[in-house]
Amino acid sequence: MREVGKHLESLDQLECLSQGNRPQIMIALDKVYAEYNESELIISDQEVMQDWEYLLMHNLADKVTSKGGDILEVGFGMGISASKIIENDINSYTV
Repeated sequence: MREVGKHLESLDQLECLSQGNRPQIMIALDKVYAEYNESELIISDQEVMQDWEYLLMHNLADKVTSKGGDILEVGFGMGISASKIIENDINSYTV
């Protein structure tokens, strides 16, 4: 877990993954709302995932499952990667 924590901290420092000027969602959890349709997922007015990400997420799913094993995915979004991960030959998948 320490190693995972260090990797996450490293990722957090990457400018390409930073939230930039995106404001934090400062709404009580029971007040958060989601809007979903076939092209996007928006949570409390913030874009979470969009349909243009299908090819990218499917390619990443193929890469992460290329050696089989046990897969842990943090977050679900529109389930784009999940639908591809479960098609591949893996031991287990936890999201």
